[in-house]
Amino acid sequence: MWFYGVVGILWLCLCLGVAVWSRRREMEDGLVRTVQGIATAIALIAVFPGLGLFKTILTVLWLFLFLSVSSLLSRLHLRKPIPAAAGVLVVVLAFLGAETLNTMLLRVLALLTLSLIFLLGLNLGFRYLLRRILWMFPVLFAVTVITFGFMHSVPGGPFDAGGETGGIPLTPEVRANLMRKYNLDRPLHIQYVSWISSVLQGDFGFSFQHQSRTCQEIIAEAWPVSVHLGGMAFVLAMLGGLALGILAAVYQNTWIDYLSSLVAIFSIVTPGFVIAVGLTLVFTLWLHWFETGGWNSPKDWVMPVIAMSLGPMAVVARQTRSNMIEVIRADYVRTARAKGLKAFPVVIVHVLKNALIPLLTISGPMMGGLITGSFFIETIFRIPGIGRYFTTSVFARDYPMIMATALLWSSLIIVIYLLTDILYALADPRIRYREK
Repeated sequence: MWFYGVVGILWLCLCLGVAVWSRRREMEDGLVRTVQGIATAIALIAVFPGLGLFKTILTVLWLFLFLSVSSLLSRLHLRKPIPAAAGVLVVVLAFLGAETLNTMLLRVLALLTLSLIFLLGLNLGFRYLLRRILWMFPVLFAVTVITFGFMHSVPGGPFDAGGETGGIPLTPEVRANLMRKYNLDRPLHIQYVSWISSVLQGDFGFSFQHQSRTCQEIIAEAWPVSVHLGGMAFVLAMLGGLALGILAAVYQNTWIDYLSSLVAIFSIVTPGFVIAVGLTLVFTLWLHWFETGGWNSPKDWVMPVIAMSLGPMAVVARQTRSNMIEVIRADYVRTARAKGLKAFPVVIVHVLKNALIPLLTISGPMMGGLITGSFFIETIFRIPGIGRYFTTSVFARDYPMIMATALLWSSLIIVIYLLTDILYALADPRIRYREK
């Protein structure tokens, strides 16, 4: 427990120290926020092994809740330190009186959602924000209808005889009883109405493969593993891609640029499962540094995260390089250099800040694709994630599990695209979503 306290105190002192030092040096807010963000990420990585995934996510949500409430009150032009004090008070209210972590999580999510809606509404306009949120529901409805129709149009069923369909051979009487039990003998539109009615009540049904477990239980067990894997891969892809892209842009047409481009091209053209097999051959069979698979210790995370992040890392590197080269040639960058600013502040504050805006359009879908699991990576390294469950469900015609994972992924992708659009509008002042 003392370790978490020490990390928290060091993080707080560093963030406050950077803020005070920046005011004296009259540094730009963008650079200060970048340094504070890096310090926060390092502190979360340090406490993650002891806290676990759930508590780490809760800690991140607490931080977002504090930032959203304090930003909302600052937007209302309240004097300091009222916004910061209100942010601390809201976090404490979400913490006090909560008997379980789940209750605490629900409170934090509810307060965070309300504060973000008001904050984004003030910045972008409530009309636009409400219209974007309401459009999510027709899209989800269309996704469920299309998935449900395609799923039942494929020949074979979960209880058909014959191993080629992924099912198990059953007698006609047993098959008829099972079809009746799961309402599969009724018309297709009746099945859909029955399914959507259960989903609206929070019931996704029992899995056909694991008949003693509900789809919610399987997803609650497997999806955090995929989120853990995909989250680490996303962080590594963004940090590594930004580093390679910045170096390639700053040292354009040098050996550093050529080496960065070579690494990026190799990572893009090489599939992730090929990289996974290569890492296993080198670091497991030849060097004996890591085990062949599993998900029991941080040592087991290294190869899957690298294999999953190299492709996205290359995309980020190429995008960062091209964006920074374009921004470096802008007039305001020449003006900053003419004023005598050093190379590091020019690159970080003026060039990188504006070059990162186009990356928002790819970072959102990239994160959604990573945290929804990868069948090949999870299979090669024997990771109990949601990707393996989804693939086996397709082969076994496990209708409830297919629909549950499809609804989860589509909801996640839609929310991420919505957040990407909102962040893009907030980051680029040239974009105006507000109707005049």
